[in-house]
Amino acid sequence: TYSQHPTPKPSNNPTAAPGAFTIQLVNMGTISDYDVQIQHAKERWERIIVEDMPDYTPDNWESYDWFLGAFDDDPPFRQETVDDIVIGYVFEEMDGTSGTLAEAGPRKYL
Repeated sequence: TYSQHPTPKPSNNPTAAPGAFTIQLVNMGTISDYDVQIQHAKERWERIIVEDMPDYTPDNWESYDWFLGAFDDDPPFRQETVDDIVIGYVFEEMDGTSGTLAEAGPRKYL
């Protein structure tokens, strides 16, 4: 069992220990009921993946949509630099009738 603690708000300027693998979470929706579980999964993966990756800054970061239109966000999530990985998520009803539970996939490979 996980201990319950307040869900930290996503930061547009993540700070991590030098050399640590960093996962930044961004809740792109309004439902935060499962943020604690998502945070625990993030922390677990940060303990499993121990090698840092180079930071990435796109040339046109002011107009760059990190999630390539995957979310109905206006304006899209903007951030100058990503340290390792940024994961956007949203909880919403999908199709229900055919039983789809979740959908995921990469949006950018470097």
